Amino acid sequence: MSWKGALAIIAIIFIAAVAVMGYQALTATKTFDGKWMTFEYANYLNVTEYDPPGEEGVEYVILRDFEGDAILVIATDSPPEFAELVLANLSAEYGTELQGPSREDVDGVTCRFYYDDTLDKCVYIFEKQGMTFVVFSHVTLSDESENIIKSIKPK
Repeated sequence: MSWKGALAIIAIIFIAAVAVMGYQALTATKTFDGKWMTFEYANYLNVTEYDPPGEEGVEYVILRDFEGDAILVIATDSPPEFAELVLANLSAEYGTELQGPSREDVDGVTCRFYYDDTLDKCVYIFEKQGMTFVVFSHVTLSDESENIIKSIKPK
């Protein structure tokens, strides 16, 4: 085999190795393990704020990507209608254009889905085992929000 042929084989192996490592980096996950909830989230996101449940009956965590876009995940012992009321009041107070709710099925989880044109945010409100969850994110992170919804478990 010529040195050009050997170099071509080495280049192909190198490109394949880089592709596999890149795929593994993109699909790797971390686990958030709070007092009321646990879920998997993408490796490229980082917990930037966490508030454990207190007297107000809410636990929340904020995850951010490298660009600063965020996902807010809330667990509460309040009914989902209360979360919807708070969302509507915030939209009215800040003059945003909240659309919804529509029903969305995320891997067997029925969610009330809202979209805000003004802020390019989406909100999923749903229940699992009697606990209400809210996942609020920038639209660019909606796929990751849905991955959190699939994996979230109340404690």
